Amino acid sequence: MSRKQEETIRKLLANKNTSYSEISRRAGVSYKAVQHVHYVCKTVNSLPPQKREEIRKFILAGLPDRVTVSRSQVPSKTVHAVRRFYFLHPRKLGGRRTRKCPTCGLMVSDGQQEQPKRLPRRNAKLPPIINEAGASELYRVAQDILGLDELRVISNPLFFYLARRAEKVVKKIDREHKEYFKENK
Repeated sequence: MSRKQEETIRKLLANKNTSYSEISRRAGVSYKAVQHVHYVCKTVNSLPPQKREEIRKFILAGLPDRVTVSRSQVPSKTVHAVRRFYFLHPRKLGGRRTRKCPTCGLMVSDGQQEQPKRLPRRNAKLPPIINEAGASELYRVAQDILGLDELRVISNPLFFYLARRAEKVVKKIDREHKEYFKENK
């Protein structure tokens, strides 16, 4: 089953009125494939978000399944479901990853590169002071990143961490400006 077919099945499963046989006919896959995708989605959605992120982090780090199972304390079927849900592929621990990212086409590495040297404090640039229009545009961009992350279509690890950072920023803004959002609804 291709990735596009699985995404189609997920969209059709979101519509509760569509039967498995109708979904299998529309997506061009077997009835069992639809059941499997539904099981994967149901299993992953039943996990708390922190547990999903933890399992995903272990998979992206290249840890073997038995290590991921023991560290996260979930069954191996759940680990396989998370891998399938986020379209993650197992890889060997260590060494550089030679494949390109399916979404952006850039080379993806395993994160074992040298850390960039920090600038001395006196040379560090301060963040620019932006006006209200610029701040609202940045807030919309952060919201768009979170919206894309909720679709779970992009499996690039870099995008995953950017979405986590954007989520923290948006929560902080929402906490600090509750009155502003109440007035402008």
